[in-house]
Amino acid sequence: MAPRKLFVEVTTSVHQNEYLARRLLHEQGGSFGVKGILRSKKTGDIVSKPHAHTPDELATDLAGQILERLKSKSDKNYSQATVLVINCVPNSLILDSEWNDAIERVTKAQVHLAFREVFLLEPVMSHSTTLYGDLKRVLSPKGEMTNRKRRPQPKFQKG
Repeated sequence: MAPRKLFVEVTTSVHQNEYLARRLLHEQGGSFGVKGILRSKKTGDIVSKPHAHTPDELATDLAGQILERLKSKSDKNYSQATVLVINCVPNSLILDSEWNDAIERVTKAQVHLAFREVFLLEPVMSHSTTLYGDLKRVLSPKGEMTNRKRRPQPKFQKG
């Protein structure tokens, strides 16, 4: 049975240079992406250079971004009935295998356990995953939140 009240916290996982890429898109019509972008120390101009990704770089970066948001949100004192929704903005288009690899890394880190559920959403390629907290939250007969047994985490197989 679901609790009578759920709290929803929404945040975004994004590369720290995303705002610079968006500014270049607006001012110059495009950029090479967030990994090859910087602000010139001499002129203050935004400079965008091509960046070639290594095979597992996108998944590693996405997992790092998600974990950073999870750690930041875990430091706050949320109710046990909190569901965290993370809008994930990868550094580039991300394949199913890269998404699954990133989610596996996040799951292994066990940072999501502070929340009832964590819903990860990547809207461009329509990826989504739900991770469950450490303890199954159920209502007692009096309608109070109680902790029972551990929920199983999703299993990933590399194919």
